[in-house]
Amino acid sequence: MSNSLDYWSLPLGEMRLRHMTETPSGIVIGLETEGLPQGCPVCRSKKVVGYGQLNLRIRDLPINNKAVMLDIRRRRLRCNHCGVTFNQPIAHISERHRATTRLVQKVWKSSLSMPFAHLAKVLGVDEKTIRNIFNNTYVAKLHQFQMRSYPHTHQAAIAVYPLTILRKPRLLWVHCQQNCLIEINANINAEDLSSSLQRFAPIATLYLPMELGTELRATCAGLTNGATIVETDQLAHHHPATYACLADLTTLVETRLAKRSFEVFCANALLDKTLHKTTRTGIDPQATNLRYQKANFGTDLTRLIAKLERELPASNTAG
Repeated sequence: MSNSLDYWSLPLGEMRLRHMTETPSGIVIGLETEGLPQGCPVCRSKKVVGYGQLNLRIRDLPINNKAVMLDIRRRRLRCNHCGVTFNQPIAHISERHRATTRLVQKVWKSSLSMPFAHLAKVLGVDEKTIRNIFNNTYVAKLHQFQMRSYPHTHQAAIAVYPLTILRKPRLLWVHCQQNCLIEINANINAEDLSSSLQRFAPIATLYLPMELGTELRATCAGLTNGATIVETDQLAHHHPATYACLADLTTLVETRLAKRSFEVFCANALLDKTLHKTTRTGIDPQATNLRYQKANFGTDLTRLIAKLERELPASNTAG
């Protein structure tokens, strides 16, 4: 057994080490739950007794380029008060993905810049598992993003910018004064356009591309309550900084993100909170301490482009 096993550590409470086995291809770490939980999860009674065992195999981060599998012997428990049976809870485990939470976090962060197939080889995990972890995390984070509070500003200039991702036209919504990406429409239709316009109202100036066509442009104009409609091509003259950023973003999508999925692009462009531009809108009346309410303008385009140029390789494969 090599010293590589000395580098494995995970704060798993109420857990006993059974064995560690290293092979040329991977490492298996045997664990067993101990003790009893504080109470029944249903009635909170402390009258809990053992009710058998289950074996659980969990993926963890690799050690020295070797895949790590946790072979956990987990206790089944029964409440003598209400009769419910349940598994002993284990910290830092994502049972949905049969992986540790730190592996799930590693997959999410790495998949934003690394193709799924390559990441699967690096972590010693099946590519399908990589995709499932990314997709489930993406859906959860996107829901949180869509529920954010958007600041309604007067005289806002909003640009609708067409961008082709994976050979399909999409629409980027940009706040020109803030130079922020605020939304991406996966499909170009009247329903999605109407939904976006209602969220960002009131709008003083709306830049629309000719690619929308006469009917959709008329739909947008009818929902803006008198906003000035301008061709998106005029961004170069009215908001040159925003236009330059969108041109750079288009180049990056066509090169470094050319073979990545639409969801990977959205995760990079919308869901990184470190790139968001926020503003205080007042004191939170529900807070127990003095806290400010924050509204989110979206992703700062300048910071987004810098991140993509820094983190994405010059050429990328599918994933």
